[in-house]
Order: sequence, then C-alpha cells, then structure tokens
Amino acid sequence: MVIHTSSRKDWIYIPSYVPLRAGDSIYIPKRPNFVMVQGAVYNQTAISFRAGRSASWYLHQAGGATSAGDKKNIFIIRADGTVAGGPRGLFSGGALESTMLPGDMIMVPTKALGGGMKWRSTLEVAQLVSAVGIAVQVARGF
Repeated sequence: MVIHTSSRKDWIYIPSYVPLRAGDSIYIPKRPNFVMVQGAVYNQTAISFRAGRSASWYLHQAGGATSAGDKKNIFIIRADGTVAGGPRGLFSGGALESTMLPGDMIMVPTKALGGGMKWRSTLEVAQLVSAVGIAVQVARGF
C-alpha cells in the first residue's frame, strides 16, 4: 500500500485513514539517489539522479531500447509505487517526456511475438510484476 505524506506532521493522522492490524508494519525506505532503467535496453542499470532530466534522457544513458523493446509501451514505476505511462498523444508527451524523480524506474517491455492479445497481456503483466519486484529489492538494499 502506498501512503502519500507531505511532512512528518502528516503521520499523526495516518491511523484515521490507513487500517493497521496486529503484525502489520510500516517500512520507510531511504531516499535513493538514482533512476533505474530496466527491460529491453542495452544496459540495464541504475543511473545517478540528475534534477530536471526526462525519462528519454535516462533511457539514452542506458544505451536506448533494443530492437526487441516495445518503444510504444514504455512505462515508469515511481518510487512511491505508482505507475505512469502511456503512448505519446496529441496533448501528452508520453512516458518518455516525464521528468524523473529519485528512485523512479523506467521499464521498456519486450515486444510480444505472436500469440494474440491474451499472450501479450500476460507478458505485460509479468513484466510489470517483475519490475516492481526489482524496485522493492533495490529499495530494501538501502
């Protein structure tokens, strides 16, 4: 569960809207100083965070998407657990134009080769779950 707070003072009010049960715990990771680039890229890596840089810049630093990469479906897993993405549109720049924040991850999915829509959907879900798992493990490493 993702809990958004803007300051320490917000923690006073958390019990009023977050149900906690015996055995539950709250984990507050340290703030990372990198952006991860994963999936079908030439160099899956963590790149030092630079303020104001777009996802496109970080993807370029990792060598770009491979020929197997699905460039139209690139998405971002934010450090808070939310997912941002979508294709480039008339009024939106898509995921690659997003300004990155420390701890964010850019995920370039692999193109699904045949198998129809059911296979593609299954592959996309598997890649998303894998990316979230990697982000959690990296966050725990801090």
